[in-house]
Amino acid sequence: MNAVTAMRKPTIAEAEVEQSVLGLLLSGADTAWLVLDRIDVNDFREPVHARIAEAALRVLNAGSEPNPLTLAAAMAADPALDELGGADYFRTILSRHGRNRDIAAELCDSLSDQAQRRALMSEIAETEVRLRDMSLSARDILSEHEAAIVALAEGKPQPDDPSSLYDAVTPVVERLDAPEEMRKPLIPYGVCGLDDALGGMAPGDVIIVGARPGMGKTAFGLAVADHVSARGKGVLFESLEMRKSQLGERWLSMRAYARAEKIPYNLIRLNKVNEEQKDTLAKITSNITKQPLVIDDRRGLTLGQIGVRARSWKSKFRRAGTPLGLLVVDHLQLIRPDGSYRGNKVAEITEISGGLKVLAGALDVPIMCLCQLSRAVEGRDDKRPQLSDLRESGAIEQDADVVLLLHRPEYYARKNRPDPTQGDLLTKWETTLLNSKGFVNVAAAKVRHGEEVEIKAVCEIAYNFIGGKMT
Repeated sequence: MNAVTAMRKPTIAEAEVEQSVLGLLLSGADTAWLVLDRIDVNDFREPVHARIAEAALRVLNAGSEPNPLTLAAAMAADPALDELGGADYFRTILSRHGRNRDIAAELCDSLSDQAQRRALMSEIAETEVRLRDMSLSARDILSEHEAAIVALAEGKPQPDDPSSLYDAVTPVVERLDAPEEMRKPLIPYGVCGLDDALGGMAPGDVIIVGARPGMGKTAFGLAVADHVSARGKGVLFESLEMRKSQLGERWLSMRAYARAEKIPYNLIRLNKVNEEQKDTLAKITSNITKQPLVIDDRRGLTLGQIGVRARSWKSKFRRAGTPLGLLVVDHLQLIRPDGSYRGNKVAEITEISGGLKVLAGALDVPIMCLCQLSRAVEGRDDKRPQLSDLRESGAIEQDADVVLLLHRPEYYARKNRPDPTQGDLLTKWETTLLNSKGFVNVAAAKVRHGEEVEIKAVCEIAYNFIGGKMT
């Protein structure tokens, strides 16, 4: 019971509605099933009433009908029922409220409404307490309050009860025997080699994409976001670094390249495209009016504020008939810490990393978070990144389900051009540069539910394009 409900006794209306719904549970199996399908047992204010509803479900699942005797037997070990009068309590409820079948839906809705009102009162009271704590900023308090209100509006999820091994295994076996389209809960990356190796992104997973600047992190994130949204799933792209216009330029160049029309995004940025290229870009734009990819480029957001936006857009996508399929955050080091760890970078990253995992589970979608690697890469002869190059890598590596590390050899080859007078070295360098063009190494350095792999994906960085597996 929360603080607000503990402060006051239930009103006559609350008690009456709760007993009326219990009366419906005693009015025959058909009515009981209808009620249990419309309510959440946690909507009852009185814990014993919630346990009565749970007992009714057990009785129904056993093939019997809930009545004063079967319910009393199902709750024989519950001392609270004895205090209420045992089976006589059920007989009293049935005699007073057993004739309300015609308004069953209205009573169920009233029960849910009462629960929402209590939850809202509790959140307001808790916010008032937080407002009196001068160690918390108003911005952080508002962020927490917004997140709670959005969660209430969506229907706050309840914690899952512990399950037996049988309960955990049965849905897996059923899924294996389901039609093909029902057997693949994973969200494809759209990068063929990765999908072949990893299968895709699982709801609730955190995928970290780590790289040094110039390796194509944003191109990778935008390519995956485009692929997911083009297939009818909503994507929220939280861009904490680039403005939406910059992402728009890169997206247009990427889509044009996919159509075999090479228009570098730098030319788009500088307004140096010709008339034919303008027509191409206009046609591309006209085909995406309904693509559910949303870009939020507000900077300086905390993870709590990102969570508020994600929950809000999940609700908006759902109302539009489109499920939220992916949240992309660019990038991790630009997320402003929520709590009291500001200034302690390791603690900040630990807080953010753990928060991403919690948020992914709450949203039940994968979160792809781009991440800047440390400068340690630059000090090695071999520029391939390693897990240890993740800044404050302990927490990130622990919380991530998948860690992808990007390495584009062409970037480093161009930086190592020898002096033009060194003919042999220049020839060797030109060969190295030629062999390093057009691809990015994507190393799955951590895969919680699979094997570590490395693939070569097509990469044309001037066009912001990362696509299929290199042949």
